[in-house]
Amino acid sequence: MVTMRAALVLTAGCLLALTGCGLLAGLKDLPEPSDAGGGGSDAEAGSDVGPFGDDATFDVAPGDDQSATDADGAAGPCTCMTIPAGWSGPRALDEHDPNTMAPACSGFYGAKSFAGNADLGPVTASCTPCTCGAQQGAKCGAHLSYYTNPCGSTSTGCGAEDFALNGGVCQGLGTGNGGCAGRDVQSFQADGLEQSVGSCTPSVSTPNGSVPAWTKAAVACAPIGAPPPDACDAGQVCAPTPQAPFTHLCISNSGVQSCPTGTPFSQQFVYYTSLDDTRGCTQCSCGVPQNVCSSSGTVSFWTSFTCTPSPTGTYTINNVNASGCLSLPSMSYYSTWTPSTFTLGSCPASGGTPTGSVTPDPSAATTFCCIP
Repeated sequence: MVTMRAALVLTAGCLLALTGCGLLAGLKDLPEPSDAGGGGSDAEAGSDVGPFGDDATFDVAPGDDQSATDADGAAGPCTCMTIPAGWSGPRALDEHDPNTMAPACSGFYGAKSFAGNADLGPVTASCTPCTCGAQQGAKCGAHLSYYTNPCGSTSTGCGAEDFALNGGVCQGLGTGNGGCAGRDVQSFQADGLEQSVGSCTPSVSTPNGSVPAWTKAAVACAPIGAPPPDACDAGQVCAPTPQAPFTHLCISNSGVQSCPTGTPFSQQFVYYTSLDDTRGCTQCSCGVPQNVCSSSGTVSFWTSFTCTPSPTGTYTINNVNASGCLSLPSMSYYSTWTPSTFTLGSCPASGGTPTGSVTPDPSAATTFCCIP
């Protein structure tokens, strides 16, 4: 009896054991419990930024902030943007004093895309003074008339000197108008002052104003890698917040442009890469000089065509317009005239007025429109 009862207990134990084993084996088909700590996918956490293509352009406008990964692999805030057509971005912009070193592009915005200037300082416009060279070609002489008759008889003119008798110039009798050459000239008369004002050569005036200087400088940086493709909605791009000293998140366009309406890119900055310097000076000119040419002087007559060594006669004429007839010394074929006073005046200079201006060159402008 004892043996029978023991066998029944053993059998029941085995049946219970088998049932338990079957239940444990069936746990592999139950669903696995979820992670109590939560957590997102790799896409939600961000991914490394891949390289841009050569023609990569971000056309973006702001949306929700997301999590992004910069080019150094560090996660940071991201602005989802949609850039208006015709604009490029995103760009990190810094404005600084042109006398300081520009900051270097780094991190996600590691590619330098622009450097320019703004706000041209005051520019002076001046020119080198105009001057005039020494006077050339001036004459101070007497008009002398020659006759083949002696004074007191009917005068028969054969020639005259115009301008030739100035400043000791040796001149043949009457050759100014001809007619006396080879003839017996017996008298002459100083009957008029002959003078000719010369001219001066003007200098060239050139601008000598201050060198133009900008009061502001700027540098812009572009991304060096593609943003996470799933960080923003379709048609948008992820733009991480620029790191100091870059303080502006912007879009850019060539030329002087108005910021696109209906977008958050409302803060405008315009920078230039060259100047339009049209400064110049008006042409210099020289006025008429005020010479001093007296109506008195000395006329001498000579036998030699070189007016040397000694004159055949010399006359002092106090007033060429009232000298009257004077006898010509014999054997006189050449003459000289020396004015009592002959002073060359200077030519008054004029011109050299500044023209033109210095302005930023609009053809070399770039506009940045930024989120305030």
